[in-house]
Amino acid sequence: MIAKRKGEITPAARRGLMSTRRDSTTDEWQKQWIRRRLRSMVWKQWQRGTTRYRELRKRGVAAQEDAKTAGSSDGPWHLAKTPALSIALPNAYFVSLGLPELTVHG
Repeated sequence: MIAKRKGEITPAARRGLMSTRRDSTTDEWQKQWIRRRLRSMVWKQWQRGTTRYRELRKRGVAAQEDAKTAGSSDGPWHLAKTPALSIALPNAYFVSLGLPELTVHG
């Protein structure tokens, strides 16, 4: 799903980062929001609790933590900020998909 939408996300991310270069607080907030949104999209893509559990385990999350996260009734936006998804889907994962790195150079 993310690979299909990469064409939409990449230009939007670049535009957003370019428009807030003046304010580092806003820039950091926007990068955090984009990362959280991406994790939320992946969580929705996994759909079922068993798939979510399997994917979290495959990505190195502890068994008790991923069982708690996979079985949670909280929505994707809330869960995208959990330590389990931060471990399972680090920033490097999205860079490996071809999305731009969310750092401002220069």
